[in-house]
Amino acid sequence: MVHRPLLVLLTWWVWAVSLRLRLRIPRGYQLLPRYIQDLIQVSYGQVTGTLTYNNTANTPMTNSTVRVLNAQGAVVRVGSTNSTGGFTIDSIPHGTYTLSGSTNKPWGGVTASDALGISRHFSGSVPLVGIRLSAADVNGSSSITSSDALLVNRRFSGSISSFSVGNWVSEQFSTTISSTPAVQNLKMLTFGDVNGSYVPNTAQRLVSSVELVNGLEECLVSEHPSLIRLS
Repeated sequence: MVHRPLLVLLTWWVWAVSLRLRLRIPRGYQLLPRYIQDLIQVSYGQVTGTLTYNNTANTPMTNSTVRVLNAQGAVVRVGSTNSTGGFTIDSIPHGTYTLSGSTNKPWGGVTASDALGISRHFSGSVPLVGIRLSAADVNGSSSITSSDALLVNRRFSGSISSFSVGNWVSEQFSTTISSTPAVQNLKMLTFGDVNGSYVPNTAQRLVSSVELVNGLEECLVSEHPSLIRLS
């Protein structure tokens, strides 16, 4: 004898398969009863904030991005910053995430003063805290040593052209997304700029347009007034 629950499940499966064949449902999808759909519905929320550079002026990090990372470090959502460094990221499933800034702006702002600041932290005379402490770890060892100060000096002098950790470091904050919109501001620094002296370029992205000049196609780039002939 077939138990009634099993019979009901078998009947539903046969019905679903037959309907799938009739509707030609794409491979990888399946029909679910309405009550199951209701159980697996996902609620979404929003996070807003401002991404700025950790200097005296709090320079907006324009043309940059803010990433929403899950517990495994995977990127769930990405938002872009506007002309004031502001960002709004929608359609984030409810839960707890880590926010982190990212940018392709040029590295800069590091001088011998930063190497001295790292040395002073290492000696204990002037401790670094927060994101400036993170910016001092240019060799990615998770500790600040004289090696970091040496690398900063070498890059400032031009004997090396990069750090193993990259060019930029961002604050990372845990943020809970719920039905109430979350607000979370973030700051960034270039690696090595422990005194926050750098002022990143805040110009808008280069926007290209094509127009005819004397019957020839020319390329006009917003930040460069001169016309460049296209070959």
